[in-house]
Amino acid sequence: QRVHSQVFVKLTAWFPIPETSGPPKRRHLKIATGDDCFFTASMTGRSQWTLHAQHVKRWIVSHFDRLRRLADDLKYERRQTSRYRLPINEYRKKLIDKHHRRLSTFLKQTCAEVLAYAQRHACRKIIWDRTHTGFLPSFPWYELETMIETRANEQGIAFERPAEIHTTQG
Repeated sequence: QRVHSQVFVKLTAWFPIPETSGPPKRRHLKIATGDDCFFTASMTGRSQWTLHAQHVKRWIVSHFDRLRRLADDLKYERRQTSRYRLPINEYRKKLIDKHHRRLSTFLKQTCAEVLAYAQRHACRKIIWDRTHTGFLPSFPWYELETMIETRANEQGIAFERPAEIHTTQG
């Protein structure tokens, strides 16, 4: 008697996409912080990408409001023993740690989104304009800016600020 059996083989391969002929396109991604939104990203020939991030605004406002209320409870006029203050201070530390973790996660996600957008559209340069920060004045903008700059440089994408542009042209 004959026994028939089948063998399945899976092959995986990576085939590079050939470069297009002609000179490389020099696309620049311009990111500008705003007074009515978190930021807008624009490129010539593409529609504008707007990130509103209303949830982050709510996080920051509610966090500072809670800290203000806790500080009011610990003012000199209401000064209590350290045994009374200890649970409030521990609660405040937990609130602050949670807030920092939330913002850290948001910073990493936003940085990844910006760089994925830049790579998908083959950008050679990111121009960062942080002149309008009215939407979230207490946001750690510098931390986001340096994170994007570091990761962009790792991926071979240039990073410029408007002040750098003006000094190199003048």
